[in-house]
Amino acid sequence: MSWTRSPIWFALVAVFSAAAWQALTVHYNYRGNWTALFCTGSRYAAAPAELSSERIYLFPNSLGYDGQSYHYIAHDPLFKRGFQSSLDCPRFRYRRILVPFSAWLLAGGQDRFVDRAYLVTIWLWVFAGTLWTGLVARERGAHPGWSLAFLFVPP
Repeated sequence: MSWTRSPIWFALVAVFSAAAWQALTVHYNYRGNWTALFCTGSRYAAAPAELSSERIYLFPNSLGYDGQSYHYIAHDPLFKRGFQSSLDCPRFRYRRILVPFSAWLLAGGQDRFVDRAYLVTIWLWVFAGTLWTGLVARERGAHPGWSLAFLFVPP
């Protein structure tokens, strides 16, 4: 089999593309502040005081987006620090704990590594999703390059 038909190749291309897009948007739109990817709104409940050292990027006059909740959960997945008080609906949000908990585990539970681990976790899932999609495409006789469409599937 040619390397151009390898699903692993397309999974690596997908991860590189996602990471490059994130790096470019953070650099040009948010002055290098990677916390902007969590989409924290200024009109939402205040971020936990323990995260003040992160200098979280706030979107002005915005309620934010789901990412801000999952960012807080990644820092407190076991309800030990009271971060759930910064969430709009903790029972709903904590049911979607796979990515935040994976990031927390990858960071060894250390706050200073959680945000980077969150990005790596996302990239690992992009790799896995693209790889699996490519394997299914190849199994069904299609070119595994179709797996790059995984990048356009809403999270």
